[in-house]
Amino acid sequence: MQFVRTSLLLVILVLSTPSWGQEYVPNEVIVKMKRSADSSSTHKFVGKVAINNKMALKQSWGRLNMHHFKLGKGQNMDQTLNEILLDPDVEFAEPNYIFRKQSAGIEGQPLSFSQLEDSMGQEGFNINNSNTFNQTTANIRASEAWGILSSSQNRPIVAVIDSGVDYTHYVFVDSGAIWENPGEIPSNGIDDDGNGYIDDVRGWNFVSQNNDPMDDDNHGTHVAGVVLGITQNILKPQ
Repeated sequence: MQFVRTSLLLVILVLSTPSWGQEYVPNEVIVKMKRSADSSSTHKFVGKVAINNKMALKQSWGRLNMHHFKLGKGQNMDQTLNEILLDPDVEFAEPNYIFRKQSAGIEGQPLSFSQLEDSMGQEGFNINNSNTFNQTTANIRASEAWGILSSSQNRPIVAVIDSGVDYTHYVFVDSGAIWENPGEIPSNGIDDDGNGYIDDVRGWNFVSQNNDPMDDDNHGTHVAGVVLGITQNILKPQ
């Protein structure tokens, strides 16, 4: 199985709010436009909120039609979000939430299959009507997926958004599981595939803003091993 990963952006600034019930970056919002919103209506919306709500555009993800704004001084989060949601072209608007990874085990001690299912197969999140995140039980049915893919000619590409991946680990090297971007020419300093990221051959590190997704925490490597269907302790040296 092949995969590509991107590094998870872990934000240090924290603010707890009883209104939204989840930690988020102070004075920042994420807005997603509807698929029906064309480029002209999107540009019009961005300009409108910049003027009326005095918000500064920090970043946009064009293919997703999502935008990252910083609120102006003295703006109220609830009021601002309610005003944005009145726009018919807006799919959703929410604070820039902070997510923290959970420990799946102790380094050097392999997990049993039942522990693996508990730590990886039963995690999920949903938003309820009060805009708070709750953990849910969403079994990923990994054992069934491994069984199907082991006999399949069509091996999917899986994007792992985590702390990185040790792409030099013998498990991935020997299996040839690390995805390589066919649209990029390595180390030529050019964004060959035009996706906004230069030389993203193995993926992208969104924390350091570079093309090296090497794992600095081991969590992403653990997750990638689960995706690959590794039955051994992925963190144990060869």
